[in-house]
Amino acid sequence: MRGWRQNSPCAQAAFCVVMSGKLSAGLVAPVRIRVTFTYVEIHHKRYVRDREPQECPVCHFGVQPTENTWSLAESKDNGHILEIVFLCPRNECHHLFIARYRRDDSGGVTTSPHGNARFFRLYESVPAKPRLVDIPSEVATISPSFVEIYSQASAAETYSLQQVAGAGYRKALEFLIKDYCISFKPSDEALIRSSTLSACIRQFVDSPQAKTCAERGAWLGNDETHYERQWDSMDLKNLKDLILLTVNWIHSSLLTRKYEKDMPA
Repeated sequence: MRGWRQNSPCAQAAFCVVMSGKLSAGLVAPVRIRVTFTYVEIHHKRYVRDREPQECPVCHFGVQPTENTWSLAESKDNGHILEIVFLCPRNECHHLFIARYRRDDSGGVTTSPHGNARFFRLYESVPAKPRLVDIPSEVATISPSFVEIYSQASAAETYSLQQVAGAGYRKALEFLIKDYCISFKPSDEALIRSSTLSACIRQFVDSPQAKTCAERGAWLGNDETHYERQWDSMDLKNLKDLILLTVNWIHSSLLTRKYEKDMPA
């Protein structure tokens, strides 16, 4: 069933209503009415959405979500925000989430099944649940504070708090390096604690691979906490890559030490 909805004096929209229900163990399931988005006209311009979300922001699995309803919301900076409610189809999840689209008038007109149109472009899905951070148990044992701080930085990034996340990742790296160095050289604990991160890496990290990655991670981490950036072409993804590479080399070092101890030559 199709219809028209007047969202505002200058906006009209086409939508499709879908009703569904099914029998289960002799019981009739509630009928669900889904109002799916087709296109919207604003100031005599037709807009379609560019794509559906490809991942559930709650369970973080790749899915083809089921559309339920939508609304056109006002936005101070761009006039309108398209919000579409989706249902994650995974039986283990089944959470509803909202995909948000910004109106894009910068590009040209595209040909769609509904005629020439411009785009609403997907920019976020909410609520977003932070991803679980998978850190090897050997690393987590020597530096539980690193796991906690890194997880909080990851949560801040999930909530689009990039300025806070960068500083958090930088702090997580310092705790990882110092806890690792103290575990290898407990007699130098006081010096390690009082050293700057860069000095600690230079003086106390023996693994050349871990040192290479940790040094560069510290450079990018400092960019996240200082007024002037030195590495403009790098971002949070590069910082996280270097931190996780450091974790991997530290993990290898810890496992090597364990088997040298358990299996002496």
